[in-house]
Amino acid sequence: RMMNVIVSVDDSECSTRVIEAVRNRSWPAGTKFLVLAVVNRFQIPPPPPPMLMLLGTGAREPRGRVAHARVTVQLAVEELRSADLDAQGEVRQGNSRREILRATQGFLAGLIVIGSPWAPGWPRVIWGAWGGGLATRVSASAPCSVDVVRATGASAVAFPSAWLIG
Repeated sequence: RMMNVIVSVDDSECSTRVIEAVRNRSWPAGTKFLVLAVVNRFQIPPPPPPMLMLLGTGAREPRGRVAHARVTVQLAVEELRSADLDAQGEVRQGNSRREILRATQGFLAGLIVIGSPWAPGWPRVIWGAWGGGLATRVSASAPCSVDVVRATGASAVAFPSAWLIG
């Protein structure tokens, strides 16, 4: 049975795991993938990875962040296509949760695949104060199934020791 899948990415290591998970899974014939990055106008992005240094310091400005996201999406699309998956990409601007959910409706998605840097077992109080991560917020209001690709171990997220005071 054919399915439409939204694959949410950014330039994090977690998104690399999302692409690997999608690439390595068996999918029904005719499944289509929309690789989606959302540029939040109010966030300060991390420095670009070495392969994206060609974008220079402009990657911190709104226009630069969109260009940076386009490169990230294109690389992810190429990776999925190299596994003979039917993938296209899109970059949106706005609130990440809202834009992922809007794309779900427009793409008629039956599944969202999204990453979470939080290893299972981390105390909810650490992250709960901020309302949970994007994966949690998307899962809570998605009109379809959500597959959360989680960190593979506690070392996936490094906290300053001051954060872990009990």
